[in-house]
Amino acid sequence: MGDILFDGERKGQLSPLYLSFPRLDWQKEIAVKLNIPEVRSHGCIAPLVPISPESVPDRSSLFSPNADGNCGFRALSFLVSGTEEYHRELRNGICDVIATKDAEWIQRWTGRNLPENGVQYLDRTSMRRHEWMGEIELQAAAELLNCHVIVYRNMWHRYNPDYSLGDLKVHEVEKKSKRKKPKKIFCIFNV
Repeated sequence: MGDILFDGERKGQLSPLYLSFPRLDWQKEIAVKLNIPEVRSHGCIAPLVPISPESVPDRSSLFSPNADGNCGFRALSFLVSGTEEYHRELRNGICDVIATKDAEWIQRWTGRNLPENGVQYLDRTSMRRHEWMGEIELQAAAELLNCHVIVYRNMWHRYNPDYSLGDLKVHEVEKKSKRKKPKKIFCIFNV
């Protein structure tokens, strides 16, 4: 079992991270919530896959969304609907979650000591129109979809849907490998 970093500061031991892709019934439930008219199987059928700190995703088995600034939303759209085309619905749903957040929540994720709530953050960043997905959007996606969102950016990061301010629930799995790796990989799994 590998070390897990909480908040980038405290170390502890946790169970290994397991990856499983969304089931069709979950896809349909989320599609209704986001007004997505059709759902196709994304074709990601795999058993539970343990993710170790040393694991690096195999690029040959990756889905690469269109890299137009919406790639994070496109990747989530693919996992939810089986196609990239509903990235706008994902963006809108994620922005709606952010709009409900207070300044303390926003400060926690941005690390900036500005008195800005979710609506002000969205206005400042132009996130509703066209901006890359970041930490805030990943956490909001986990809350919107009620599933863990796992991202690989030099190490594994897990965003939990049950985030609360008193207990930051982003888990960073330490990576010891120095191999070349992709910039960012999204995976989501049901709670």
